[in-house]
Amino acid sequence: MKRLLGFLLSLVMLVSLASSVLAGDTLTTTNLPDGSLTFSINGNTLTVSGAVLCENLEKIRLAAGDEERFIAAKNSTKIRETFTLSGTEQIPVTVYTKKSTEELYWSYIWQTVSVVYQNGAYSFVTTPVYDHNAAMMDTWINPAEQISETDPAVAEKAAEIVGSETDPYRKLLLIHRWAAENLYYDNDYYTGKTSSTSITPADVLKTGRSVCQGYAELVQAFCHAQGIPCILVTTYSAGTGTDGFLSTEDHAAIDASNHAHAAAWVNGRWVHMDATWDSANRYEDGVKNKGVSSGYLYFDTTLEFLSLNHKIITVPSATAENTPSSWAIPEVRAALAEDIVPLHLQGNYRTSITRAQFCSLLMTMLQRRLGYDSLEALITGLELSIDENTFTDTAGFAVRHDIAVAASLGIVNGRGNGIFDPTSGITRQEAATMLMRAAQFLKIPAGKDARSFADLPDADDWAVSGILYTASLKTSAGQAVMNGVSDTAFSPKTSYTVEQAILTMIRLFAVR
Repeated sequence: MKRLLGFLLSLVMLVSLASSVLAGDTLTTTNLPDGSLTFSINGNTLTVSGAVLCENLEKIRLAAGDEERFIAAKNSTKIRETFTLSGTEQIPVTVYTKKSTEELYWSYIWQTVSVVYQNGAYSFVTTPVYDHNAAMMDTWINPAEQISETDPAVAEKAAEIVGSETDPYRKLLLIHRWAAENLYYDNDYYTGKTSSTSITPADVLKTGRSVCQGYAELVQAFCHAQGIPCILVTTYSAGTGTDGFLSTEDHAAIDASNHAHAAAWVNGRWVHMDATWDSANRYEDGVKNKGVSSGYLYFDTTLEFLSLNHKIITVPSATAENTPSSWAIPEVRAALAEDIVPLHLQGNYRTSITRAQFCSLLMTMLQRRLGYDSLEALITGLELSIDENTFTDTAGFAVRHDIAVAASLGIVNGRGNGIFDPTSGITRQEAATMLMRAAQFLKIPAGKDARSFADLPDADDWAVSGILYTASLKTSAGQAVMNGVSDTAFSPKTSYTVEQAILTMIRLFAVR
């Protein structure tokens, strides 16, 4: 079968066994539910399963070494094929796609995935770049710092692209697809035929052409226009002009980038989107040439798959004031991953949290715990009757609805006389009381191991039960939802910080 190999295919080359390490027995291309492929090995059996997300798809050809399968396909056909592995030579695994409008097959994955026989077993091959990339993405990146103002024309185009879609993840896919299908890689600039190209989002949108930086910046701007945090990730990518693989020696020597892609914060994680590598369009000799897309391999790419040909060089790091204390980072990260921290609380972690902010954090946690995707959905689902005028001093606050819902659930009572006092810092005894009421609403009983504190007489009478109740609650890992400031002191009237509130919230979220 003749193979048509264009620029897209030059980006993914044969993996070299001599400069690789074993990756294990499973490799998944992307996290896209209806457009990912998983390669798995069990003994000498290789299984390729999943789907290729590609419009007008007619056939898929799978090959593992000399063995191949042909599958009649539609836009996103589920596949599951097995191959018997044999021999000790490295085996490339290849996926080809053919559209109904084409005579030839375009390659979706061309010898990027390889199987090796070593120490009596078959396994996939990867590069040592993965551990480095994982460490880079473990850098503290504050999502709330990664949204900026966008050009009005860019914002208008973003709204047109996403249309009526409300799910943030699906918005990302629409944005990625538009960029991959409508932008043209400026090969004239890349090869030196011209001295400049469009880079800024507004210019790229006007001209429709750029190189990777322009693709990434426009995707980022589209995300920002939709209120989605998005960063630029600079990488060294093993594409055109390389052997397609980053060896151990390369990995040690490379410290500069030649590529960039966008990564957006959705559903508590960074979604990698390399629209350049999914774009088959080229601007050459002053002419826009429409290519044939082979799917969306680099949308929400898994870090394992991305690391086969991308080494991350830089990611933005948070400012000092927007970085949690070192002891708080693991649980704040877990809370962000569970999407229980509103954007307006993703920063200034070591400052005192206000009563209004604590309400907003608590209501977000309850939404996630109860499976609602918005405060409105929670109100509808619980058939709540909300009085926005419960408190006279919350009008004009962005989180006034959170406060009103918390009041309707009996979680907050305010200061009395219709006063909530939203801007005052919350005390530890107030936080403990609100956490107790939230736990009781969730029907979480008090813990069996009662605790007491020497300074409990310092607490107001109404707060004592809340302190004891909340201090008794533990996660399955044995963490107290709310500890004292020491083994014997609770310090009921001192202030509570944003990071402390987040930690208690993720722990309450985890109590079952």
